[in-house]
Amino acid sequence: MGAFRSAIPIILLASLTLSGCNSGGSSSGGETSKVQSASPAPAPTVPSTPTGLTATAGNAQVALSWNAVSGATGYKVYRDTTLIGSPTSTSFTYTGLANGTTYTYRVSATNAVGEGAKSSATTATPQAPATVPAAPTGVTVTPGDVQVALSWNTVSSATNYKVYRNTTLIASPTSNSFTHTGLTNGTTYTYQISATNSIGEGAKSASVSATPQAPVVSGSWPAVYNTGYPHGLPGDTRTPVTLTAYTGPCDIRTDNTVIDGKLINCSMLIYAQNVIIRNSKVNGFIKTNIPCQNCAYGSITIEDTEIDGGSDHSEALGVENVTARRVNVYGNQHTVHCGDNCTVEDSWLHDQYDGAAMGWHQNAFITNGGTNHLIRHNTLHCRGGCTADVGLIPDGDISHVTIENNLFMASPDSSYCAYGGSHSGNKSGTPSYIIYRNNVFQRGSNNKCATYGPVTYFDTSATGNQWINNTWEDGTAV
Repeated sequence: MGAFRSAIPIILLASLTLSGCNSGGSSSGGETSKVQSASPAPAPTVPSTPTGLTATAGNAQVALSWNAVSGATGYKVYRDTTLIGSPTSTSFTYTGLANGTTYTYRVSATNAVGEGAKSSATTATPQAPATVPAAPTGVTVTPGDVQVALSWNTVSSATNYKVYRNTTLIASPTSNSFTHTGLTNGTTYTYQISATNSIGEGAKSASVSATPQAPVVSGSWPAVYNTGYPHGLPGDTRTPVTLTAYTGPCDIRTDNTVIDGKLINCSMLIYAQNVIIRNSKVNGFIKTNIPCQNCAYGSITIEDTEIDGGSDHSEALGVENVTARRVNVYGNQHTVHCGDNCTVEDSWLHDQYDGAAMGWHQNAFITNGGTNHLIRHNTLHCRGGCTADVGLIPDGDISHVTIENNLFMASPDSSYCAYGGSHSGNKSGTPSYIIYRNNVFQRGSNNKCATYGPVTYFDTSATGNQWINNTWEDGTAV
């Protein structure tokens, strides 16, 4: 009988070891059976702390964003310790805030297990959107001598300002003040101010106006109310006059001519002797002249008269044989320029035409050489690119000049308030008998009367020269 094989299924058991057994069912000893099973899954936890939290301020709002957290199903947003939002995304915008207030934020991540730790704090301050500045307020205007000072309240968000005279832009200061110089006394000027920033220029302020005036001279010094033709100004004790138009010649060639109470609209050349002009207004210069070669200069006495010399590169009043009392004289390069024989008393010499840009050097009174001058009890004030209130400039010999009881007005545009008639080698003239006596010098803003000081080139050792009792306004010696 051939071999017989039965088909027996083979069952494989993973990692199964059977111990040997004897017929009695007992263990054969030392052999065991083992079964290997899979490890259990870890317990779920809360999400980790969010990172990269940023806060972007806007207009009454703050936009927050952060990095995604693995395993997070949502987030919680806190302002300080107060929960303000529970977004499912990694951003959140908090609205309805107060501009200018700083807010502090933290963010945590959440899932089914719970809430993780809060992030580091971040802050933001919402701001209103940038706009042009508001119109300046509180604009004040203070007139001065040939200038006007402006100031106004600071405007929030302004980086600078624009100053307009009428509609013309004249300055762009960064501060809230500006002084407009080089003006004409007695003329009214109108101003507006605007504020600017990186966005643009805001609206202009309300208009303000001012009229610059020559400085008020204290005490009994000559000024607007007691010089020039009398026309009823406060403080003027003279009898007012009413001017009538002058219709006579502007070249005076008749001796002993008298002009009284006239409005003279021309410059006058005086060839005659003993001419008198009083109680009048002259719109032009007055100069003595010579009627013929080798003839004497004409001579003139001017009293209680106003002279507007104009804008010539010359004098408003001169040049020899001149007597002026209670004269209000201004304009031209020099208000009074004399060679020989000039007396100026109780008069106001001021506001020369400013020719500094053309290289002019102005003076209230000047002589470049000559003799026999009396300058007594006047208000002397040089404006513009000046040499001095009184310039004794020795291009020729200067002698017998008495300057007494005058007020030397402080002049920041002058080199000195007085030149004394001497020189440093570049002039040919010799000074003698020059007397400065009982004059009063204003100190001015720099405490010096002028740029460099009150006086220069006065030689006390020159023949007859005297410097007597000249003081500052406070009585201390100059």
